[in-house]
Amino acid sequence: MQQALSALETGRINVAARAIAEFQAIQLQLVEMATRVQSARLLTFWAASRLDAGDRADGETGMAKVMASETALYCSLEAMRIHGEPQSASG
Repeated sequence: MQQALSALETGRINVAARAIAEFQAIQLQLVEMATRVQSARLLTFWAASRLDAGDRADGETGMAKVMASETALYCSLEAMRIHGEPQSASG
């Protein structure tokens, strides 16, 4: 039993020694999150430019709102998954 626990602890140290951003899967998740945030930002700018020009922008503002709220939810959940949901929930 001691050997198994020792091996497990050694494995944890080896994984923990790397920065979380060094894992390719994490990098891909971060890129996906950044892409969604940028998309929401651009939709918001587009809607704002229509409003600044004096045009109606009901559709544009609706799209920006949906994208921004969906992006906020997606990124929040992904961040919890990246950092470990149980740890985040307990503080």
